Amino acid sequence: MLTAPIRDLAAAKQSDGSTRARKLTGLISVALGSIVFLWWGLTLQSHATSRMVDFRVIYYNVKVLLDHRDPYNALNGEQLAMDDGDKPRVNPIRLPSEITLVYPPSALLVNAPLGFLGRIPAQRMWLVLNGGGLILSGFLLWEIAADFAPILAGILIGFLVANSAGLLFQGNVAGIAVSLCMIATWCFFRERYIPFAIVCLAVSLAIKPHDAGFIWLCFLVHPKNRLRAAYAFLLTAALLLISVIWVAHVAPSWRGEMKANLISVSARGGGNDPGPASGSSTIVNSDINLQTIIAVIKDDPAFYDPVTYLICAVPLILWAISTWRSEMSPFRFWIALAFLSALTMLPVYHRHHDAKLLMLAVPACALIWTRGRRLGLVGIVVTSMAIAATADLPRVILTLAESSISFSTSTALEKLLTILLARPAPLSISLMALFYLYVYWCGMDVEALTDSSGKST
Repeated sequence: MLTAPIRDLAAAKQSDGSTRARKLTGLISVALGSIVFLWWGLTLQSHATSRMVDFRVIYYNVKVLLDHRDPYNALNGEQLAMDDGDKPRVNPIRLPSEITLVYPPSALLVNAPLGFLGRIPAQRMWLVLNGGGLILSGFLLWEIAADFAPILAGILIGFLVANSAGLLFQGNVAGIAVSLCMIATWCFFRERYIPFAIVCLAVSLAIKPHDAGFIWLCFLVHPKNRLRAAYAFLLTAALLLISVIWVAHVAPSWRGEMKANLISVSARGGGNDPGPASGSSTIVNSDINLQTIIAVIKDDPAFYDPVTYLICAVPLILWAISTWRSEMSPFRFWIALAFLSALTMLPVYHRHHDAKLLMLAVPACALIWTRGRRLGLVGIVVTSMAIAATADLPRVILTLAESSISFSTSTALEKLLTILLARPAPLSISLMALFYLYVYWCGMDVEALTDSSGKST
């Protein structure tokens, strides 16, 4: 009579032990990825000559603004960097420079404390915020996904974090903006530190609204988080208003200058030109937005910009319709975040730094894999492809492998080969967005992915 209960108790203990082992394995994967990330990034920092390029944009223009000068005039930031011994002295200064400011005034306001520090302490603080924020985001999102597939989540997140050394090397502000957005997501989902989460989301919006905007939209349409999203928006609006008043007092023509800066850094043949003639045409440095694919078909902004916006608008509208017609359960909430994290990369200028936002798709990928093996396998493939296409090491390997290849867009076949071989990131991200939109649109939920026998449907 006692055999069955004893056998059940033993099975339960064995199951608990297996679960703990899987979670420990996943946790170690994230930890190893974090160690590789820090080692690789700090090694690049100590040996490279052109490190922290993107950090200069924020740091020196904040100091320019604190000195009551125009931050949107790149000559001011360049002069300050040369006076600080951070750049070789050049006369005349070539424009556009790497210190050309393209961020909104609110990005200067939230980073203003850096301007009171010397360059070296400010760089160290920047490294801590960039590196620490990404690592913390990785562990937090793994903690959510670990309830479903801890090893899978650990591998995906560990790989993504390990291949993010460029954030520390270049010091791009996307690392901070994206990390704050992901930290806020964990807080909202776990119902913890809500005021802190609202501030994190607001600061992320203030720094890079084109990174956090769609994620904020997901919170806004989610009944449980709607009020919190509204608070974050109001705080962002307050930060923007204060910063605009401040900048306008110092530089009344800042809006025209910011527009001119955006045009100058995106000029034909420049580093941010999405077309085939871009000055940053290698995979390791290329843009990841959809314009880079459409421009292969026809390299004309009047063509590839409207086409990109139209293509991206269609899945966004379908997502909105599906959200309106069906209740957003916790499962659908994560599917929505996965879809929006991918879609965010496509309509406007983004680079691989911004793609760290794809980490938000890991919980959804783990959920689908646990509940539906066939569909889950597809989810793993498309999510892994998008993460790998924007990861540091694969991009370097592809760039070296294709260094001897001369891509052309003369014929339809050459255009197709250019898209497939030289534009893997936007292509992979588009496939990922379509996959998660399909899952979301079909109204699949945790229970719907398995039949009564527990087999995938």
